[in-house]
Amino acid sequence: MTVLGAIQILRARWFTTIAGLMFSLAVAGVAFSLVPPVYMSSGAAMLVQSRQPGLNPTNSSSNPLLNFDPSLNTTSSMLIKTMSTADVATQVEASGDGSFTAKNVDVTATSPSEQPFIYVTSRSPTPDASVALVNRVLDMARQELVNQQRDLRVLPTRYIKLQSVVYPTKPKLVLGRPALVGGVALMLGIVITISVALLRERSLARRGMSASPAAENLPERIDPHVSANPIENGRQPLAASPASTSFAGNGAVSPS
Repeated sequence: MTVLGAIQILRARWFTTIAGLMFSLAVAGVAFSLVPPVYMSSGAAMLVQSRQPGLNPTNSSSNPLLNFDPSLNTTSSMLIKTMSTADVATQVEASGDGSFTAKNVDVTATSPSEQPFIYVTSRSPTPDASVALVNRVLDMARQELVNQQRDLRVLPTRYIKLQSVVYPTKPKLVLGRPALVGGVALMLGIVITISVALLRERSLARRGMSASPAAENLPERIDPHVSANPIENGRQPLAASPASTSFAGNGAVSPS
């Protein structure tokens, strides 16, 4: 079976083909609508630390988090690690707001590298929940940063702060998963339609082949028309018998 032959069969069985395609589109539409929608929003915050004149970063009043890396890249990495733990993810997902990812690398940059930023991306079932989840994660990150510095006995004046620089963007509908499910359903419907058309064509072909030998074994049909003239039928008339029989008046039979 070639591609051209399959196309010819589908054209010949156009009713089956059209019905199968309509059914496949309906199934794909139902599958697409049954998949829960996902909305995505993103936001970014930057770690900042105010430098006050007269304070030496190396004295006892300095912030220990700055001793690792004055550029705050290490601090942002530590904060990301804390926000990416399973406990935080479970706490957020238990509220039903969706899921999130937090990174300190801008994946849209041509040369991504660690920066003193926190990029949060949320995935939620509703647009409002998507925006709220970004704000909630950033607030949790701020509180976590305060708790870490409080445990290190850092003076409030030397706190590293998390300042929002990109507020949650407008939620966008993510069509990846619904489109994938609908596409798979459509492809399955098309495959089933082609299979049904080919099977029906093969079944009709087998019936035609089985009916041909039976027709060959039938006797020849005799033409019921017979001409009234025996000569036209190729037969000679029978000759009259030389002997004849006559009846006498008294009922006696006498040969003639």
